[in-house]
Amino acid sequence: MEATTIYNKFISKLFYSSQKFINADFSIKIVALFGLANIAIILPDISYLFGSNALIQNAVNDQHIFWYQPVFYWFTDPLANLGIPENITILLLIGVYIFSFLGMFFNRYRFTSALLAWFIHLLIVNSNFLFAYGADNMVSTLLFITIFFCVPFKDVAKKNMIYSFAIRFLQVQMCFIYFFGGLGKSLGTDWFDGNAIWYVINIYSSDYVDYAVNFVNYPIVFKIICWSVVFVELLYPFLIYVPKIKRFVLSKIILLHILIGIFMHLYTFAVVMILLNLIAFGHYYKWFKVKEKSESPVLAIDMV
Repeated sequence: MEATTIYNKFISKLFYSSQKFINADFSIKIVALFGLANIAIILPDISYLFGSNALIQNAVNDQHIFWYQPVFYWFTDPLANLGIPENITILLLIGVYIFSFLGMFFNRYRFTSALLAWFIHLLIVNSNFLFAYGADNMVSTLLFITIFFCVPFKDVAKKNMIYSFAIRFLQVQMCFIYFFGGLGKSLGTDWFDGNAIWYVINIYSSDYVDYAVNFVNYPIVFKIICWSVVFVELLYPFLIYVPKIKRFVLSKIILLHILIGIFMHLYTFAVVMILLNLIAFGHYYKWFKVKEKSESPVLAIDMV
């Protein structure tokens, strides 16, 4: 009986409809804009990434993915038998991908658009797996969560309940990501002796080496930076919920990803991680205020 009561409390807490989160429509539109910008970046190189003239052929790519992971040739091969060229099919799928983000942004068949965006993103990542990295996995997570944001319930209460669940699910996901990221760093030595930051500067930001050299005689500077990164990632699942410091922790994480974008040039990764954090915990900031209008929460930005 007690176990049943605990289970019911857990379920009710997980699906409890909250009005404090950032408005769903706002989140969906931000995701759509990000998706359009992301595909615009790789669009000029589509012919080098996919198809018969790609730098990495299907036979090589298949060695690194499982048979059940969707890839472009699931569609290009059957349509080629009908006389439709491979490159045309790929461009059509990319076109659907672009229109799916437009559908999400303008609220046209939003749920179907979210499903298509997520699925075609999987096609893009799996079809060129050797060029993919952590950012692509995080974009997959972002698009998957967005599907829940777009559930086609007409009942506002049910829609808010699913959105609240999706936000909490995302929050838990972020806690796992940072905790294990911090744990992995803490198991090595480079993040304790400060070498990790030195490696980053030398490998990704050679333009800043001359500035970093000035601190070689002060290794404590590199150590403090490394220790602070490990500390905030490892304790993120706990500190992000502490009322007095949660805004500081969120700001520090966002600053961390801004610096990753600047110094490591991992722009997609930096932006998607900032978006995930803001969607999950952005309501912590005072300038995000949620007000009731009609039957659904509306985001208001306090400029004061």
